[in-house]
Amino acid sequence: MSEETFVRELERRSEDVLPRHLAFEDVRATAHGIRRRRRLAASGAVAAVVAAVVIGPGMLGASQRDAGPDPAPSPPVITDGRKVSFDLGAPEGEAPRVLYQRTTDGVAIDAEGEHPLPEGTTQVVPYQDGYVAVADGDSPLEVKQRLYRLDADFQTVEDLGPVLAPVAFTADGSRIAWAEIGPDRAATIVRDDGAGILRTTLPAGQLPRLVGFTGAGTVLSLDDGDQDLGDRVLDAQGGLTELRGLEYVWDASPVSDLVVGNARWDDRVGLACAGTVRDGTRIRSQCHYQVEDLGPDGSLVIAYPDEATPSNGRLTVLDAETLEPRVRFVGDRGARIVEAAWEDDDHVLAVVEQGDRQSILRLGLDGTVERTTAFETVRSLSTTWFLAGRPF
Repeated sequence: MSEETFVRELERRSEDVLPRHLAFEDVRATAHGIRRRRRLAASGAVAAVVAAVVIGPGMLGASQRDAGPDPAPSPPVITDGRKVSFDLGAPEGEAPRVLYQRTTDGVAIDAEGEHPLPEGTTQVVPYQDGYVAVADGDSPLEVKQRLYRLDADFQTVEDLGPVLAPVAFTADGSRIAWAEIGPDRAATIVRDDGAGILRTTLPAGQLPRLVGFTGAGTVLSLDDGDQDLGDRVLDAQGGLTELRGLEYVWDASPVSDLVVGNARWDDRVGLACAGTVRDGTRIRSQCHYQVEDLGPDGSLVIAYPDEATPSNGRLTVLDAETLEPRVRFVGDRGARIVEAAWEDDDHVLAVVEQGDRQSILRLGLDGTVERTTAFETVRSLSTTWFLAGRPF
């Protein structure tokens, strides 16, 4: 099915079922479903997904890491307000400077070369002196995934058991967390900040979606399989506090203490409104954007126009405090972004599709655009690469 046909089908079904704008939950579920379909199609995993059970980027929460936010690095150089065009004709640049995966043959790629991964790996991230990988296996859930510990040469050294994928981690590798799942479907959040492992077992039936963490705790959403139970902050003692101000949380930063997500759904214009929260207080909301990953220093956030489609022709980097646009990247000649993640404070890596080809582009906040990989031929609703441990 082509992308255009897919979008028309979504619109047709919404018109048949609802005599109004799509509700916030409908759009959120559709967007998540499409992105998971891309990952599942690329990895060959089973297409069943359990009740929005997915763990978001980075977390940890033990000992000294709960004392407060990390110090902020120097801000990146930004060409404010500039509109930058991109397509696969961008000049060739150096390879991505972070670990990433090629799904066509199941390898991880870093500065040392290509490394075979366990079969069906959907995520691999650094951990201690090696890595952990989420890969095909067996679990009490419909999606059969397990966590494997790898050594520095990407060889499997330990099976850590069934998980609610994916693993959460910090950009600097100092914190990592995952959610174990037992035969009774009870979830235990495991957090490691290098000083020790902290385990928190949730009440029976509560499944976590780990989002990220602030300087004082871990941000997560809970689901009981039937309904959303809301967002929480998990402290180092295992206590859960309700997080208010957002209808859906996308990411959090240990540097800026910001939590970002969807603040509300505007029925008048049929668009989601992004929001930012700090210390339980909403700082700002802004319609017309779907925010996702916060940058390493927590000051910027990747955003898309709100559209429930498999890819986006535009990516805007927003100021995370004010949600005002800083740099707008616009696809030229049909180029569209399949997924994107931060490479560092100054660059976003984006898997870009144009026709039946994909490549990873480096989008610089100074307005530069480079192609970092060779071209790969793709099929509909698939992606050739997974970026920087990105969870979905």
